[in-house]
Amino acid sequence: MHKNITITYIAIQEDDEDAQFYMGIYYEHCADKIDINEAVKWYKKDVDKNHIRAMYNLGYNYAKHFDGAKRLETIDILKKASDLGCVDTQLAIAIHYKNGSIIKKDLEEAFKWYKIAAENGDAEGQFSVAVFYEKGVVVEQNMQEAIKWYKKFANNGNPKSQYNLSVIYRYGIGVDVNKREATRLQRQALAQLKYKPSLNLNFILTYDKGERKRYTLAL
Repeated sequence: MHKNITITYIAIQEDDEDAQFYMGIYYEHCADKIDINEAVKWYKKDVDKNHIRAMYNLGYNYAKHFDGAKRLETIDILKKASDLGCVDTQLAIAIHYKNGSIIKKDLEEAFKWYKIAAENGDAEGQFSVAVFYEKGVVVEQNMQEAIKWYKKFANNGNPKSQYNLSVIYRYGIGVDVNKREATRLQRQALAQLKYKPSLNLNFILTYDKGERKRYTLAL
């Protein structure tokens, strides 16, 4: 056993919640023989102590590796972490509702959770809210709201929002045509996408009205 794991075991004897969390990490990612059941055992010890990262990891593993009752617990665990302020779990809940993989697909719930995450500063949540408003999915189509949320994400340096805004300004979709701003945003976006072509697989490039390419969500 690695020296640092031995030290962690000593800390566990004192009921150290971070030590228990890192034991979960060890069995999930670092052990000579990965043992998800053992990882889950350690994460569960911390859930009762309101350890946010343990809740997130437990929910992730239940959704990925288990069926039946444990998988159905995923959303409840993530919501508990959300109540404690974990933005990552808010985004995860939104994605689960959007995809319908472990719970019945519900785009209204997905939008609600994307917006919660977005309002708490999550960049992917901001982009997703913009897409919902642009497409008019479960909310009234509102290009001004879409642009507002695209701008928040673009200001975080994300090329997909920068690129979408460039299309919106170039063709005057809900705004006055502004080709100078469109060119500036397009150059920023393409400079990043050139070096990071797979920034986020949740987003797909779609075609709308000829050359009006935009990144969007598969809803």
